[in-house]
Amino acid sequence: MPTIRTLLPTLALLLPSIVWNASADTRRETTEMRKLRQKAEQGNAEAQNKLGNRYAEGIGTAAAPEQAFHWYSRAAAQNNLAATTSMGICYLRGLGTEPDAEKALQYLHRAAGRESPRACALLGVCYIQGHGTPQNIRQGLTYLRKAANQNNASAQHNLGACYAAGIGLAQDEVAAFFWYEKAAEQGYAPAQYNLGLYYEHGKGTPPSRRTAAYWYEKAAEQGNTDAATALAVLCLNSEGIHQDLPKGISLMKQAAEQGNPQAQYNLALCYREGKGVSKNPALVRAWLMRAAEQNHIASQYLLARTCTSEEGIIHTPEEAASWYRKAAEQNHPESQYELGMSYYTADGVPYDPEQAVEWFRRAAVQHHPKALNMLGICYTQGIGIQPDAQQAFEHFSRAAALNDPTAQYNLAASLSTGSGTATDPQQAAHYYREAAMQGHREARYRLANSYATGTGLPQDWEQAIRWYRMAAAQKHPEALRQLGLCYAEGHGIPPDGQQAILFLQEAVKQGSTAAWNDLCSRQNPPEPAHDFDTLLLHAEQGSPEARYALAEQYARSDRSGPGMKKAFRWYLLAAEQGLPQAQHKTALCYGKGAGTPANAQEAAAWHLKAALQEHPDSLYRLAVCRQWGIGTAIDIPAAERNYRQAANLGHPQAQRNLALLLATRAKTPGDREQALSSMTTAAEHNDAEAQYILGTWLERGTCSAPNTDAALHWYCKAAANRHAGAQNTLGWHFQHGICVPQSHRQAADWYAKAAQRGDPTAILRFALVGRGITHTPWNTHPAPETPPRRHRDEPDTAPHLLPQPPPVRIHLDAAP
Repeated sequence: MPTIRTLLPTLALLLPSIVWNASADTRRETTEMRKLRQKAEQGNAEAQNKLGNRYAEGIGTAAAPEQAFHWYSRAAAQNNLAATTSMGICYLRGLGTEPDAEKALQYLHRAAGRESPRACALLGVCYIQGHGTPQNIRQGLTYLRKAANQNNASAQHNLGACYAAGIGLAQDEVAAFFWYEKAAEQGYAPAQYNLGLYYEHGKGTPPSRRTAAYWYEKAAEQGNTDAATALAVLCLNSEGIHQDLPKGISLMKQAAEQGNPQAQYNLALCYREGKGVSKNPALVRAWLMRAAEQNHIASQYLLARTCTSEEGIIHTPEEAASWYRKAAEQNHPESQYELGMSYYTADGVPYDPEQAVEWFRRAAVQHHPKALNMLGICYTQGIGIQPDAQQAFEHFSRAAALNDPTAQYNLAASLSTGSGTATDPQQAAHYYREAAMQGHREARYRLANSYATGTGLPQDWEQAIRWYRMAAAQKHPEALRQLGLCYAEGHGIPPDGQQAILFLQEAVKQGSTAAWNDLCSRQNPPEPAHDFDTLLLHAEQGSPEARYALAEQYARSDRSGPGMKKAFRWYLLAAEQGLPQAQHKTALCYGKGAGTPANAQEAAAWHLKAALQEHPDSLYRLAVCRQWGIGTAIDIPAAERNYRQAANLGHPQAQRNLALLLATRAKTPGDREQALSSMTTAAEHNDAEAQYILGTWLERGTCSAPNTDAALHWYCKAAANRHAGAQNTLGWHFQHGICVPQSHRQAADWYAKAAQRGDPTAILRFALVGRGITHTPWNTHPAPETPPRRHRDEPDTAPHLLPQPPPVRIHLDAAP
């Protein structure tokens, strides 16, 4: 699975906020509060400031910003230093009054002039960020340093951030570490988090993940979700500390539920890969959505990328393109490239080659190799841009230098043909080799040709054979053909006519028409294996295999008319000779009345004969007959025995029915365990009904303790296999927030999918939930649920975090 990584962000200037809230038990004014009010009303400035703090923080009374401002104002009028600073904060943030940057700075300057470290710290941030005053980084740093030297934790942290980011100072990781440590030791959570990052990544100090974990935990205990996320990553990956999956998942969930997008993304990865939790595609999508809606780039990209039914995350190409666009507009190069490909291939957006070129350009500016290669192709073919062979060659060269194998192949082709540059066979062979070493199939074939013909390289049949073999292993039709010819003619390998024929035949299968001609010149074309006249002759001579094959031909040609009657005749003749597959088909014909009148007794009898020869489907169908008395007497023990036999042969429906049978008569934990095991086996064989039933069992605790994560996993598997009941159930879960974050949009999507398959409950629920939500109407032809993947040269890789600094935030501190 991908290693969940923590992120070293651009370090922001951070100051904690005034807390303007009140807990439920502080709504009534306390006796102490009344005494404090009396002193304040008598003109005591210290009491007035404390009363302002109480109203600001909701201590001993309900929070009341206007009252806080009133009492701060009265105390500041008496030159109370703390109240003067608080007045600056109130005007700066609009707390209890209208925002007024000019008045805020007046109050802060008054307090700073009296050596208030808190006011100096605030003024430093205002000057550095140009908040309420023209930006003056030098002046801001002066105030920050003054406050930091007076041991103000927020100023120490922000001074460290300036050293870390090189804001008005030479970048200095050692100095940044020094100030972060000063602030962290005072219990300042943002500094504790950044100090943890520095220890983890060895910035300004030798790396120590154990010490990093210590500081992350300190910050997390104060509610810092970034720190909780970083600590969770260490616990999950066991990087330098003891692996603790339960703790890691618990921390990650807490941070995710508090809205931290990085934690939400990492939690999605855990559910995607089964790291510390059961795999759960529904929760993968839910957490990615929550992070993506906060403009988390990696989540937006992964949402767009993860659109396959195999992962249970099904959405349209339009949705994928939408998420690519959101990430691309945040300058994410991979998403810019993918959005360009969407326009290039009309996948989720209308075909627009000019837009494709525009997004390729944006990604290419950031040195994205595949975007550079695509620009080369556009210049070569004049797609969305004027043809320009020289520009094409330049872009292929830039992408090849970034080690893109497709670009290396295209560059080699340009050098080979002299497109946009002088012909250079030696350089062409060099780039064919570079691409071939990375597994590029066509480059391997071309490199083999270069060795075989001595073009750009000394002729070397041994090397030619080597590269032909490697391309042939990737099913390259012409490489297969050339290997066949080498075996036929003894080029670089001992002659072997049989091997030549085999390779030429495989080349024909892969679509090489030239190989067919070569094959015809070396042998007579083989007669079809099941020529009708030959089959009829052998069937009339009594061959059971020929009779069965002849029946199959009749059945395929006419499933309801005279042809089916002829098919039944030949099936019966082969069945009477003991051929098990013919006995099975004879039973099916009797069961369905195909080619003969329906006869349940005959169907059961022929299934029994095939079952005695261990035909899996006949064993299963015989079990059904015995369980329900179809064409034979009800015999539950015999039905169970037949289900077991078919299940042991890998028949998923038999595994499912066996589980249901065991569950209905389960009396002991062992019986329930057997039932659960059999249903799980059927579900793992991709039986949608078994997946859905297993989900309901796990949710309700039918045969085991309830396990909602596992239940959702199997609901998603069944839904991906188009099981209407599972889709309807997922809709219900999302509608009511059962085990997943509540989402009426996703509920409507799942109800719509189930409604498309005629589920009456889903139709009703969709009508109620789907109002006002953009969706695919259930009564129209549905859009494809599993869009075809674009053809790419690269494999689908596991997701990794991408650098994404958090926004710079100002937090104004009311605490002394």
